[in-house]
Amino acid sequence: MLYENIKNFFNENIENDELRKKFVKETESLCLEMIRLACLITVFFYPVFGILDVFSFPEEYLKIWLIRAIVCVVFILLFFFLKSDVSKNNIKNIGMLIIVINGIAIATMCHITGGPSSIYYAGINLILLVTVLILPIDVKRVSISCLIIYLYYISPLPLI
Repeated sequence: MLYENIKNFFNENIENDELRKKFVKETESLCLEMIRLACLITVFFYPVFGILDVFSFPEEYLKIWLIRAIVCVVFILLFFFLKSDVSKNNIKNIGMLIIVINGIAIATMCHITGGPSSIYYAGINLILLVTVLILPIDVKRVSISCLIIYLYYISPLPLI
């Protein structure tokens, strides 16, 4: 019983087949538009927030900017990839990938700048909040993405 309740929580329950098909089509179309927007937001804000790196962590500046540059290049490529037919068939998985890439990049910056005491931990919250609110992807994918980021973030803690 508990398993069924949990399983139902992670699935959209739309009884009417015609309505479900319309919902899926509209959600995928909206998801594609929002993923493009998320790519542009990422490419804009990663360098903008990077200006603070110069003042906050001048000794780690180059490492952090390398991460920011890689993320920007990946998201520019992803933006253009979204025009292909391959992307349209996997749009929700691409949305999940966006959350994971952003989260892991910020978590890596946390690892470089002091781990759990780093000021970059707030960036993880910002990434999750913005992407979860912008991208219309299902609870299951969001939960998996958050779990991956969380596990990556806490993985070096036993080594400290």
